[in-house]
Amino acid sequence: MGQNASSEQKQGYHVLKVVPGSPAARAGLIPFFDYIVAVNKTLLDEEANSLIKVISDNVNNKLSFYVYSSKTNTYRNVKFEYPIEKWTNAGEDGWLGFSVRYCSYDGAADHFWHVLAVVKDYPAFMAGIQPKTDYIIGSPNHVLKTQSDLYDLFDKYVNKPLHLYVYSTLTNKCREIFVVPTTKNGEGCIGCTFSYG
Repeated sequence: MGQNASSEQKQGYHVLKVVPGSPAARAGLIPFFDYIVAVNKTLLDEEANSLIKVISDNVNNKLSFYVYSSKTNTYRNVKFEYPIEKWTNAGEDGWLGFSVRYCSYDGAADHFWHVLAVVKDYPAFMAGIQPKTDYIIGSPNHVLKTQSDLYDLFDKYVNKPLHLYVYSTLTNKCREIFVVPTTKNGEGCIGCTFSYG
């Protein structure tokens, strides 16, 4: 199954959020980097075998997710050993405590922007973006597939809060930030410079 998933399918459910203490957190799902490709050996697609349907069909069974990591460019099995009904926040945060969106992960390991420098008192500085150790890795509302996609977002969100995911090599964790671009000027509108990929 692993060979088929890695060579034939480049679509999956991108893990956007994992609630601390949830079954998803205990099983080791990693937000921003993980893409769920299969559940209990059932390959997933957006329509017929949706993630929600497969999970609800197996609500009283142990679950095993086949996951692609864009951070390590590898596949792994993530096993849920916890009965879903025992998680106290299941109604609020879903059965397993994570949120996803369906998208392609083809080239996902290549689509990031390394922050090289941050100008004091500009939007990036105000949002807490750090030079050299931070990477912009995406946005929950937009799929970023080319170098210009991030700059296009800056132009689209002039004087409006833009929600971004940032990975820190210092903490080895991702965080969510909001930055407000000030002018239509590519990377300069938030006051930092990047290298891509």
